[in-house]
Amino acid sequence: MPPKRTHTHDEAHTSLKDKLQNLQGSNARGGRRTGGPHVANGSNLKEVDNASTNSGQTSTDLSSSGNIKWSSQDSSVLQGYRRAYRLDCPSSFKNPLSHVVLNQGIGRMSPTMARPKGKRRVHKDQLGMAVKKSFNSQAVTESDVIVDWLYKSKHQDKEFRVRFAPQRK
Repeated sequence: MPPKRTHTHDEAHTSLKDKLQNLQGSNARGGRRTGGPHVANGSNLKEVDNASTNSGQTSTDLSSSGNIKWSSQDSSVLQGYRRAYRLDCPSSFKNPLSHVVLNQGIGRMSPTMARPKGKRRVHKDQLGMAVKKSFNSQAVTESDVIVDWLYKSKHQDKEFRVRFAPQRK
């Protein structure tokens, strides 16, 4: 009869299954992973992603995803974008409190609110969302737009002009 094996608990001889059970700890769901704070390697992919997008970002006009905050833009900018790109959305109120006044009582009978529903004025945030959707659906990157804008603003009024001599009488 062969001698009994003595099973010493050595880190080099533990099986992969034992290691995984030790890493997961006391998880009530068995092998299911949750996005909780107990991460085995001390890092979380979301944290790494947030750190990479927020590093070196100094502008307060940019959100964590790097897009422009359209709802905080001036309404004239949003209206100009709406007109330039012919968005199929109504214009916004000039005064931010107009929607409160015109959505109640006699305000609903005003010409602004008596229009068909598709042509009524909307809140600035709704116009901002429409502009954001249109801007994000464009086939151009935000950095290209910024570079083109900087170039045009730097070289404004320096384009080639044909100058004619004054007419002699």
